[in-house]
Amino acid sequence: MDCICEDCGEMRFRNHKCKAIIPTNIPPYPTEGVKYDQDKPDFTLLPYDSLVEVAKVLQYGADKYPEADNWKRVDDALNRYKKANLRHSLQAVYEDKDPESKLYHLAHAICCDLFALHFILEEKNDKQT
Repeated sequence: MDCICEDCGEMRFRNHKCKAIIPTNIPPYPTEGVKYDQDKPDFTLLPYDSLVEVAKVLQYGADKYPEADNWKRVDDALNRYKKANLRHSLQAVYEDKDPESKLYHLAHAICCDLFALHFILEEKNDKQT
């Protein structure tokens, strides 16, 4: 809480030596930095190597389709991505990688889950507004 000294016209700080009244409710200046991030998600908990595989699938789709976010404009997207997730998850029981993309079926399934979750959250947000 800085203010102008009524006597000298200078900025008044904690150690100002003037006749002006200094408020007594000033909290002590912190000696360490403060960051309020206790309630923020910790993204370091996500396994990096798995995220890289998911990003490869997203890049594959971005290269394959007309636009990187083409997945947002698919008709009946929520149901179709749930079904695609199931196909990739079941196929992962028999083989690790998708023959077309040469990428992990489970990474494809995770992308489908992310897309489906996007639509679920979008619908929820639309209902709240």
